Amino acid sequence: MMEEGLYGDISEPQSRTLRQILHSSEQLTELVNSLIDQAQLESGTLALRVDPFSPQLLAQEVEFSLGVMAAAKGLAFTLHIAPGLPDVVVGIRPG
Repeated sequence: MMEEGLYGDISEPQSRTLRQILHSSEQLTELVNSLIDQAQLESGTLALRVDPFSPQLLAQEVEFSLGVMAAAKGLAFTLHIAPGLPDVVVGIRPG
């Protein structure tokens, strides 16, 4: 809601920080889900499914997360995508 301007205008730096906060909260949710998956795996109740995904999008998400951490330490994090990288690949994930 804040990013959409419901509480007033926000600057570009504020918008960028807000996106980073939202992304971090999504990552935290994924971490909690991974812990649940691990518990299910250990108990023998984990179901898996095959899903397509974009390796480029995945790499960009990693770049965004690590770029924030690198910048906080005065470092740069750069992503280079190989020219022949497929648009979509198939992987296994918890289902």
